[in-house]
Amino acid sequence: DTWDMVTENGRTQVHRHRDRSLCGGVFVRLRAHLPNVANVAHVASCFLDFQDRAKWDKQACGFRVLHNLAANDILYYVVHTPPFSDRDFVVLHTLFRHEQQQGLLFYSRSADDALAARTQAVRAQQYLLATEIVQHPSGGVEWTTTAAMDPRIPFLPKWVITMFMPSEFRKLVDNVERRCLEMQASGFEPA
Repeated sequence: DTWDMVTENGRTQVHRHRDRSLCGGVFVRLRAHLPNVANVAHVASCFLDFQDRAKWDKQACGFRVLHNLAANDILYYVVHTPPFSDRDFVVLHTLFRHEQQQGLLFYSRSADDALAARTQAVRAQQYLLATEIVQHPSGGVEWTTTAAMDPRIPFLPKWVITMFMPSEFRKLVDNVERRCLEMQASGFEPA
């Protein structure tokens, strides 16, 4: 296996790629199982409905679609990284749906920096971010994200950044689950 386990609890796993020389940054695989969430579309909405996401996600924000063509977006967003400066990303973002509507995958990677004006945030490099959302065989929904990025924090070793991943990922999972349960309770069905 090319992945080393960083941590695992009842519903999340965080792995780090064994080859630390790849991508010059952080290369992780994150997995979450939400047994109480029945609908893949609810989880997908948490990631892809940017207006709704702005209401509950306090870390990733400022999403702007700069260009859209057939589920292919040039997307701009900011990630708060306290105590450091915010990081921003300009990415090509693509959505793929499962043939039998059993899940979906969205993929993104950094696009040309010139597509969005510079701000006070540090422009980070996203080599790869792929998230697959599917029904879990034992019930509920599972998502797996594989991400390779350089957050451009030159004085901080990448292994230190990876150490913060498990707690930050658990916060994200808790927030996604909370939002999904709110959607389920209200009868909301994403488009």
